[in-house]
Amino acid sequence: MSGLQTFAFKYSKLLKKFSHGLKKCAGTLIVEASPDNKDIRTDNHFSTLKVAIGAIKQGVENLSVSVDRQMQEILGSLVEPLDTYQKHYNNDCADAFTKCINFMNKYKDLLTR
Repeated sequence: MSGLQTFAFKYSKLLKKFSHGLKKCAGTLIVEASPDNKDIRTDNHFSTLKVAIGAIKQGVENLSVSVDRQMQEILGSLVEPLDTYQKHYNNDCADAFTKCINFMNKYKDLLTR
């Protein structure tokens, strides 16, 4: 159980890092597209290169949002429920184990009398 939880957590961290890299990449595309640091959307002169880079930038941003959403789904549907289950399971087992030890001690006391 712990292995699955660790895998899901590490995978979500990897997706978060990948998404951050995509956002960083999308941010550099706009600077490389217009050397005078103008935003493509405010520049009156549209070349095919600027349009293409703008489309690629939008695609990378959309991919980043999709990866972020997937990471949140992994955290929400795998990591957090597994963590909660594991805490409850460990508490229940600890209680049952304590009761068992108490019962065994009483049983040993009865046998030794």
